Parts: sequence; C-alpha cells; structure tokens
Amino acid sequence: MARRGNSSRPGKNKFLSFNVRVMGFEPREEVSLFRASSDVQMIVLRRGKTSHSVPRKVYEIMASERSFVAAVDEGSPIWQPAKEDQGGLAVAPESAEQIAAAVRRLYMDRSLAADMARRGRQGVEAQDSVQAVGGRYDAIFRRLTYRKVAG
Repeated sequence: MARRGNSSRPGKNKFLSFNVRVMGFEPREEVSLFRASSDVQMIVLRRGKTSHSVPRKVYEIMASERSFVAAVDEGSPIWQPAKEDQGGLAVAPESAEQIAAAVRRLYMDRSLAADMARRGRQGVEAQDSVQAVGGRYDAIFRRLTYRKVAG
C-alpha cells in the first residue's frame, strides 16, 4: 500500500516522496483498518498464477473505495474488474517498472485515483451488492418456477 508521508530519502527523487510499505499477512479483523489508511492498494501475483485466483481481495478494495494496482495476467479474474469497472490499473505481473509507474501515476494524480476508487465502488454496488446478487437469484428462481409451471 502507498501512503502519504515522508520518504526515507527526501529530496533525492521527486517520485520517491511517498512511502510504500509492503505488509505481510495481517489478522482478518485488521484488514479494514489497512484499507482505510492507504491511498493505493496492491495486488501482486506471479505470472501464470492469476487465472485460478479468487478475486475477493479486488472486490474488497473496490468496496472500500480505494484505487489499486493489480500486477496480474491479462484477462484474469483480477484483471477484469480493473478494466471493466476502471477501479484501478492493471499491469503485467513481475514487471517492477510497470508496477512502480502505476503506483507513481496514482500517487501523483490524486484526482485520477479518486475517480478510479469511486468507479470501483460503484461497480461493486451495481454488480456485487446483496441487492444486486439477490436480484439475480430472484430472476433465476422466477425463470425456473415459470418453466416448471409452464412445462
């Protein structure tokens, strides 16, 4: 996650004037605090390991109205929300240059990051809220019931 703050090397490079902290696994009950305190969320997976990943993390990030950088395979379940909902930036996995450029872009362009965060939240609300999912289940049950009665 990237947070505003003083760099350990101020003045050396204008692009290093922010902190990046790589966090290990945290207790589930503390994750929401990390989401709320960060400016940019990260999803970094190895090449070829993203096609079978469950994208729960990306939806949690989007629901928390935070922008994100996803270093994942193109077309993967995690890449899709970045492109479709435009809630974050998707870059090639294992590309330090692309990851750094994406973090830098979101950090330097706060309005872009805020717009992406808002679009991500709207995408989750439209597609994955309890109401949206409930509505889809209701439609399925109505179709099945209609077929059974009509058939």
